[in-house]
Order: sequence, then structure tokens, then C-alpha cells
Amino acid sequence: MRFQTTIRALFMNDTKMVNFLSLAQFSEDFERFIHHRGEAKLVRSSSREIRDAFDYRRLLLPYNNDHLCIRDSGFLEDITSFTGNDTSELAISDGEHEQSSSAESFDVDEGLGFLASEVQIDPRFLRLLNHDNDNWELRDDTSITTNDALLWGDVLYKYERLSESCERNYYTDLVYEGEGAEQRGLRSDYSTLVRDRSLYDAEKPDLQLFKEFRSADLNPSRIYTDLLELRRHNFQILEGLRESNLFKNNLASFITDHRVLEHFLVVACHSSILVYKMSSLILKPMYSPLLRFDTRPLATARQHIAAAVSQADPHTINYVKSSTWMDNEVLAACTDDGRVLVWETNRVFEAIRRKPFSPGVYYSLRFNADYELPLGASCWCVDFGSATNEVGVRHHIVVGSSNARTVHLFYFNSKQSLFEAVESQKLKHNIPEVSILRYNVTGSSHEVEVCVACISGEVGILKFSFTVDERMQSKKVTLSRVIEASDNCWTAKPIPDIYFKPVSSYRSLTGLYDIDEKLTQRAVHSESSFFCHGPIVTNIAAGIRYFQIPTIQWKNARYRKRTYKPFDNIDDEYRRIKLSLSRSLLEDQKKYACDYHIAVSTPKQGALLRGDSLLCVASTEEIFELAPSQVDENDFALWVNRISITLLIPELLAFVLATQAGLVTIMRLCQYNGHFSMRQEYVIPVIPSQQDPDVLNILNPIVGVTAQNVSVLVDYPRYLLCVIFANGKCYSYELFHTGEDRKMDIIGLQL
Repeated sequence: MRFQTTIRALFMNDTKMVNFLSLAQFSEDFERFIHHRGEAKLVRSSSREIRDAFDYRRLLLPYNNDHLCIRDSGFLEDITSFTGNDTSELAISDGEHEQSSSAESFDVDEGLGFLASEVQIDPRFLRLLNHDNDNWELRDDTSITTNDALLWGDVLYKYERLSESCERNYYTDLVYEGEGAEQRGLRSDYSTLVRDRSLYDAEKPDLQLFKEFRSADLNPSRIYTDLLELRRHNFQILEGLRESNLFKNNLASFITDHRVLEHFLVVACHSSILVYKMSSLILKPMYSPLLRFDTRPLATARQHIAAAVSQADPHTINYVKSSTWMDNEVLAACTDDGRVLVWETNRVFEAIRRKPFSPGVYYSLRFNADYELPLGASCWCVDFGSATNEVGVRHHIVVGSSNARTVHLFYFNSKQSLFEAVESQKLKHNIPEVSILRYNVTGSSHEVEVCVACISGEVGILKFSFTVDERMQSKKVTLSRVIEASDNCWTAKPIPDIYFKPVSSYRSLTGLYDIDEKLTQRAVHSESSFFCHGPIVTNIAAGIRYFQIPTIQWKNARYRKRTYKPFDNIDDEYRRIKLSLSRSLLEDQKKYACDYHIAVSTPKQGALLRGDSLLCVASTEEIFELAPSQVDENDFALWVNRISITLLIPELLAFVLATQAGLVTIMRLCQYNGHFSMRQEYVIPVIPSQQDPDVLNILNPIVGVTAQNVSVLVDYPRYLLCVIFANGKCYSYELFHTGEDRKMDIIGLQL
């Protein structure tokens, strides 16, 4: 009876009557139904998949763009005889002429039931409305006007493929060489670099010792013609950082004195902030800081101790950031006692100039902040935003996250010179990162979209709506979009689509050296033919295709076959595919335009999400997987082996990921024919343990990663990347475009 009730409910749009069926039970009942009708024979190709020769697509006839009805009245009679129920309520169509009935045709989403409802159905049951798995292109006899029925029918087919954990990429043994490789953005000796030297082979060691470093024998960037250039710049030990706190957020940033064009490296240690001057000639930080000041309040209150994670030392700094805000450069620090401290960097530079430099002497031991914002719990991230209304008035906001599991938005009321606060609802866990997506002002109405990453695995978009009046009474905060990943999420950074590098092939898009270019392109075009409503919309399926990015496997890493591992659960991913397609058809409207992606990091993976639907379009394999012996022998490795520090360098189209265990990789953001993805280019050399050179120095984790623009010419960007360790060691690298990569118009890129 469960099968009869379920099939009846689907066609009658009664979602409450839909039952959950196991695959075995469904197979048995469905086979009896097919034999009862005598029209087709069920064929099983495996224990996990049902295939049949009966073409269910012919059961669907377009009623109009918004409705569909049942075409084959015989099928309804069979349902009646098999289920023992009457089907007079259904609209029946005989041949090409529609025959009306007592009930109107139902809407597409309602007609398919499980699309519009919140009911979770066994995905194998969705075969009822899908086309043949092996037939990618519509045949003439089954091809009817492309409408919502065909569109969502094929989305269901993709959904079933996801539920079966099938690989969504096609692989081949075809190897490109010479001109064939160069036309695709690859080096002429591409096959030799990948195959013979085993770039992605986990069974061979990929690391070699070089003096005090251990680096990759072959970085993936060597296979591309348009790679980033990475050079080791210098090394310095920073005084005052020998006992840095561990398990914090990013504790390093750069500030610039534009009056004299000098750069300063800012690093936090406990409750102090240290400012190191960079040499003007060689861009090397000095050994001793020019300025060191403390951020502790004059007295420790009870609320400070209650808010802190570490009550023994409640005033430690969890995060440091520099930004442009209120038309000035500012330096911000998030403290464990629940405060956001903001200084204008001009005051910092004036304090440095007032005192002559003396090695080992620290000046201005207490340096009051220009703005102090309370969050009520341990603060872990902050971001700044500004917007201009229609009459040219500037408005400024600050967004901060805390261990209260909420996000605070502070609006600066310039008339009263004070901050007005708006607090969001609670999420499931602590929020290690927040980023402002959009800030729009219309009259007195303000709308702010904030991207958040939650340790529980949630990545969401919070929408703040408020009206600026005397009391700011009108406040509304909604969680407009959210995705729950299969692992913890530590960072989430939005990146506009203009900062993705155009490439010329799928292999240069992803680094998948064995992907079949022709079959992949053909599959995308076939899917697009189902989804398009007209000849104007093309390649629409590219926006929902997923790529898994290969990464270098470290020595002694456990070998894993490349298989599809969903970023979130299957049911949730299908809903995001449907939402992405719906918005793609309305992308000409500004409200529905998707012009950015979100770069996310979990403990061992990086991922790329669409900004409108949060659909995962690319994710890496486990980037840094320590050898099992390292984890078993040292529990400390479990805490530091997570990608909790990330950095976006838009001008270089780069995404930097770092674990506190001392490992750093550089991913390149790329796009090709509507696909957005990333590829691994570099693994920055890491420091081996002094006791055992084959073991990572996990007892000396990274405390900060930051980059500074040191370009001489605007159209030739060059960045200085600094990696700071807990023992005070600072390694600097230069990042810049190669000759082939300078063809991009960096000047024309605007946020």
C-alpha cells in the first residue's frame, strides 16, 4: 500500500501522503506495477540503480509555460486498477487535443510535489519523471517544446546522479603535448610534468629538503603558461613574538604611511600590538618594533572575565585587521573580553615619529583606541563598510562576530557622533569570520548583506534592514540564505566575479589533468539545451557544474581515489541547483544577478560557492593531510591542522589558505565558458621539525598571514606575502604575474 499511496500522491499533488520507500521495496513494487501494465520490462543494471525501457517523458505534455498535465490516459487507468483509486480529478490529455476535467491543471512546482514541498523523498523514486540515463540528447520523437516540465525533469536527473555519489566529470587518457597543450594554457611538456614526474601521485614523496626548508619537488604552477610567479624574498626573526598565543585568528596585517610611502607590519601578541617598520629598499621587517602598545583596559571588570574564553588572560587579541573606513586607513583588533578596538593609523604614525628609535625600548605602553565597540562575548572578526546615498552623503558601518553566536552591526550616526547597534539572531555555533557583501542606502533606509562562517558548518548570508531615525526603531535581521557544510567552516570571503582569471580549457581551469574536454563540453551543452527557454540563454548549465580540484599529496598521506564528495547534503544541494537555475533565467534583472562567489575553508578543504544560491561549484581534495603517525603521536596536531587563516589577493586573482600547522597553499581563481573554479598553483615551503626532518614543525604554528601591495606600476601588480610563526620567525615571498599573465587588464578591475 505504501507504493500505491505514494504514486497516487505524486500525481494528485498530495504531498502529505508521500511515503518514504527503501530502494529494495520500491524496486519490488515498481516491477510488479510495470508487469501489471505490460508495457515495458524493468531492467536492473546494479543494486543501486533502476533502469527501465519505458519512456516516462512521453507522459508529460506541455499545457502552457506554467502548467503540465498527464498525456497518456491509459497510464491513469493502470494507476486506478493497480491502486484501486479514482483518477477523475486529474486533467487528462488525449493525443494533441486537451480534454478538460473537473479539476484544473496544477502548477509545475506543485504538480511535481516534491519540488515545492519540504518533504524528503528517497531520490531513487524520482526516476518516475526522468529520461533515460544513457541518452544525453533529446530524440526527435520525444523532444517537445522546452518548458518547465522538461527543465525540472532533467534537474531531477542531475539530482539523482548526485544522490548516487556519481562522478560528474569525464576522464580520459588523452594527453596534450606541444601546440595542443599551449592552446589550452598548458606547457608543451605538460604530460611529462604531470605523468612522468607524478605531480598528483600520493604514493611517491613530493617533498624534498632544501637547507632549512622542506618544499614541493614540483609545484602545480609549473604545468601552466599563465602562472603566478613566487619567489622567496627574505627571512627575519621578530623580537617580542617568542611567546605568541595559539589557536587564534589572523594576527598580522600591513598598514601604510602614504605621506612618506612607508609600510609597517603589525602583529598582535597576547594583549599587545607590535609595529615593525619595513625597509624601504629590500622590504624586510626590522628586528625590533618601533612601537608597542597594550590594549588592556585600566581595570578588568566582571563582564570582561565572563566574556573571555581564557579567564586567566581575558584581554588577549584574537584578530587584527587594517582597512579603509571613514575616508581614512584604520587598524582594528578583536579582543577576548568582547571589545572591538579601532585606531586611525595616522595617530599610530604620529606616535612613531614623536619618539626616536631605540632598540629594545618600547614607547606608548598604553594607546587609547579612537573607537571601542562592545560585543558582550569573545570577539573573533570585524569588517568595515561605507556607502553613499542618492544625495552624496556617506554612511559608515562596522560588523563584528563573537562567541555569543550572533553578529553585531554598528551604524555610526554622524549627527550624534555615536554608534547604533543591531544584533542578529543566534546561529548554531561560534562565528569565526564575517564579511560585508553589500551596503545600500536609499533615503533613510539601509540594507546590509553580511556573509558569515560558523564552526558548526553553516555559511550564511545575513540581511540587516534598518531605518535611521531618532531612535532607530525599525530594525529587521533575516537569515536570507544558509548552507550547512559536511564539516566545520572557518572562513568565508566574498570575491567579485571580475577577479576570476579567464582561461582556455577545463584542464587549466581546475588542474584536472585527465578531464575529457570534449565530453565535458558536450555534456554541458546538452544540459543547457534542457534548461534554456530560448536561443538567447546559452550555457546555463555551466553555472551549476561541480569540479573537484586535485591537490598535491604529502609524503605518507593516505591515498584516496578521486570521487565526488558533496560539500553539503544531497537534498540541500538539489534545492540549490533549482534556485541557481531559476535565478539564471532572471539574471538580466539586477535583483537576481549573481556577480560574486564565496571562497570558503573547512579544516582540510577549500571550496567555492555561488553567491546567489550558495551552491558549491568547486572544492579541493584534502589539501593538507598529515601522516597518521603524526596525529596519533601528538594530539596537538588535531588542533593546529585546520585551515583557519585565508587571504584573498584580488589583483593577483589568488586565494591563500594556511593551516596553523605551518602549511600554506596558493590557489588561483579561474573562469572558463561560464564555469567558475580554482586551481592549486603553489605550496609554500614549510619548516621541518628540528628533531625529525620528516615531520612537520606542528609545535610552532602560524599566527598570521598578510600581504602588501608593493607594485611600482599599477598594471603590473606585485605583492609581498608574509608568513609569521609563533616563535617570531617571519618568511617573506614575492608574488607577481608572469609575462603571459600580464595580458589581463588589472587597471579596469573595480570592486
